Amino acid sequence: MSAHSSGQRAGFTYAGPESFPPNTTMFNQPDLGRPELDEDKWGALENRVLDLLGSEQSLTISAEGKSYLLPPVKAPRWRARFQKNC
Repeated sequence: MSAHSSGQRAGFTYAGPESFPPNTTMFNQPDLGRPELDEDKWGALENRVLDLLGSEQSLTISAEGKSYLLPPVKAPRWRARFQKNC
């Protein structure tokens, strides 16, 4: 495991669990550099993102003059499976 820090961001990288593909590296930063995000606030933000992904509409991610279009999620019960495993 190794620690990383950049400005307010800090986290840890470590080898993924056995169930992950070989040579998978995990990054853990539970508060995303925002310690004021308690469990309730984090859950509310997570639900907003999952609602966006589940809206059955394309989602454009843009930054620094570049953009990426995510197609609508077309997987049955994806949200329930995501929340069960994540």
